[in-house]
Amino acid sequence: MDSSSLKLTTFQRNVILCFSVLIIISWLSVNDASAYQRKVLFEDFTSTTCPPCGAFAETQEAYLEELGDAVVPIAFHVWWPGDSDPWWNDNQDDNRVRVQYYGVNSVPRLFCDGEYISNRNNMLNVIQSRSRVESPLEISLDGVSEDNNLTVNVIVSSDDDLDNLTLFVAITEEHVEYRAVNDWNDHYDAMVKMIPDAYGDDFNIGRQQTLEFEFSQNLDGLGWHELEQSNLILVCWVQDSGQEVLQAQNMFFTTIVQIDDCELSEANGNDDNRPEPGETIDMVVSLSVPENRKS
Repeated sequence: MDSSSLKLTTFQRNVILCFSVLIIISWLSVNDASAYQRKVLFEDFTSTTCPPCGAFAETQEAYLEELGDAVVPIAFHVWWPGDSDPWWNDNQDDNRVRVQYYGVNSVPRLFCDGEYISNRNNMLNVIQSRSRVESPLEISLDGVSEDNNLTVNVIVSSDDDLDNLTLFVAITEEHVEYRAVNDWNDHYDAMVKMIPDAYGDDFNIGRQQTLEFEFSQNLDGLGWHELEQSNLILVCWVQDSGQEVLQAQNMFFTTIVQIDDCELSEANGNDDNRPEPGETIDMVVSLSVPENRKS
């Protein structure tokens, strides 16, 4: 065979190059396990009897307001330095399990997706950096309350084969005014109840697989004070056996937009500023987003 017959034409080389690129792209697509936007879980271990917790609370809330929808916060209340914390006394079991899960022995103690934040003043940067790391999971969360019975639906979709995962679900309070012994009055994201408990629901999931979970919780008697449904938040997250949180999600029961004022004026009528048959009315509605955390 003539050696010249082994030479490839420019067209043939381009065809081979195109096929090679397509193979590489296909391989990367199949092996890419980071397909979803991440929402970061922020866990705050705190106590209403802890002076440093109260001193940092205003700064911490300002950080969370700036982070907005990028973060899912939850606060676990502990039994030291004093045992008068109402959230701790109301639900010792769930709070204790999460404390023991990380081995928390001092407060305030902050975690970002399962990692301890060693410098709480750097909390904002840590969470912002983590939020830019895509997740292999997507979570859809929905909750419906009827006759004081809450039904929670969680849908988890995966872009990778993942084993030894745990799904956690919790109810938190967005904001409660309570004058604590640490002189802090505004308390955010306190965990009221984990559903069904703080041990969660273990599962495995395959690539391109979707799993559905359903939980129920009776709201009667929950909380150390009377709960307002509009002040409650559903929170869920998936954590692996190494304590890394892969994805989090939350759902606000409150409306995001509220009507502040409504003014009527007659464009064509008897000027009594109320709509009557045959009249044309102009209406100006003032809307606002409620204060405190926004989703």
